[in-house]
Amino acid sequence: MSAPADTRVASKDSVLMRSAILRLRLRRETHVLRQTLPWRGAAIAAAAAPSLHRAAFGLALSFVGLRRAGRILMFAARLLVVARLARSGLTLARRATTD
Repeated sequence: MSAPADTRVASKDSVLMRSAILRLRLRRETHVLRQTLPWRGAAIAAAAAPSLHRAAFGLALSFVGLRRAGRILMFAARLLVVARLARSGLTLARRATTD
């Protein structure tokens, strides 16, 4: 081989070795980080985050489709109105019986 080709091969080998070393170092550091984090608390905090709710709702809409999601939301709104009316009716009935 010529001198420039030898230099390129040596350079490539050194780059590959450095890449392997950096991957091992990254793997070790992520393992240490994984061991130090309390994952249960992190999962609870992530589930309580409002941005996660919006992302999950958007993902659900993309799976279901907008038209079907609209129908589901309309049904839920009607169900909520009926539940509130029933609650109001029960409250009025209780007041009427106690008076």
